[in-house]
Amino acid sequence: MKYILILSCFLLFSCSNKIPFDKAKWNVKEDVFYDYREFMIDDLLSKKIIIGKNIQELEDLFGKLEVLEEENNKIIVQNIVTDFGFDIDPIKTVNLVIYLNENDVAIKTELVKWEK
Repeated sequence: MKYILILSCFLLFSCSNKIPFDKAKWNVKEDVFYDYREFMIDDLLSKKIIIGKNIQELEDLFGKLEVLEEENNKIIVQNIVTDFGFDIDPIKTVNLVIYLNENDVAIKTELVKWEK
């Protein structure tokens, strides 16, 4: 019985939803939801894969991107999570924002969370 309890605790605490970044899985989308991004974001940010890459290198990493201009900054926004709850309008979003310098090179990343 003691060994079953120890094994159960080990399995419970060793299981994690975090997975390594994978370009193919990053873009897997079902309806309006990305299936894997939420589980890859920690790996992506902890390895600092994004900083220092130009737009072409970022597109090689993520696929086709749209560069936006916001308050004199060039940014790229990648949706990580959108939670609709039981409504048609989102109640929570998490987006990865990539800031670019004047040479279109990534200089900063930020996870922006919004809740209704």
